[in-house]
Amino acid sequence: VPRYNINVRNDNRDLRIKFMLNDISEDEFKKKIQQREKARQRKPDIRQVVEMLTAVLTDLFQTFIAHHEQATCPGCLVGNFSAELAESSPACREALDTAMRHWHQRLTALIEAAQQAGEVRRDLPAKALSAFFWNAWQGALLRMKVTHNAKPLKECLRLMLDHFFQPTVAARLA
Repeated sequence: VPRYNINVRNDNRDLRIKFMLNDISEDEFKKKIQQREKARQRKPDIRQVVEMLTAVLTDLFQTFIAHHEQATCPGCLVGNFSAELAESSPACREALDTAMRHWHQRLTALIEAAQQAGEVRRDLPAKALSAFFWNAWQGALLRMKVTHNAKPLKECLRLMLDHFFQPTVAARLA
């Protein structure tokens, strides 16, 4: 999970000015201060959840990579079946599509949580990011089978998590 150098100073200057200019009442001032404080306190909790989800996702894909480095028949079971059976069996194609949609939905939910916490770019919908990641991963699996090494998987994971999913600088500061 990326770490950002965010200015944590929270002096509520805008509210203090409004209060001093009598633009807001004392009760409204107190209420807004409390709301901001609650939101500020929730951020670390959200960050912890996102860090945990990102760690789980990274560990999962690192486990996949380690498995593929040692496997005698590397590749994704669903992807392998898709390549061999999808055209010849409508029932298999439907089952494989269902399996892929479930993975896609789970990954989309993780990305949505990370977007809400500001840890993943927001300029693209989570569903699009999930589809792109899944498609890139499947392509990397295919390249791994051709090259007989896990380098395409490592590159895919590194580029996705360290670069492609990263929020823009402006989004980090928002």
